Amino acid sequence: MEASQFLRVSPETGLFFDSSYCPVPLAQQYIGISEQNFAARNDLLNEICYKKVVYIAPLKAIVGERMNDWRSILSLSLGKRW
Repeated sequence: MEASQFLRVSPETGLFFDSSYCPVPLAQQYIGISEQNFAARNDLLNEICYKKVVYIAPLKAIVGERMNDWRSILSLSLGKRW
């Protein structure tokens, strides 16, 4: 069974979500690439995206560690498990 059938979505209208449904707004960046050659343009796009992900990944890890620290502090002080 497909997800749309399970959710009883009308095939005519569909089920569409825009950014307003996200609990945390997602950041968008537009990158202009003027390379004409398809292979070179694709390689350049992959390289730029890789650099952006490698830059952001450690920052997300730090935020995740801080969240775990706060969970530990709250569970010790309140006696509840989060």
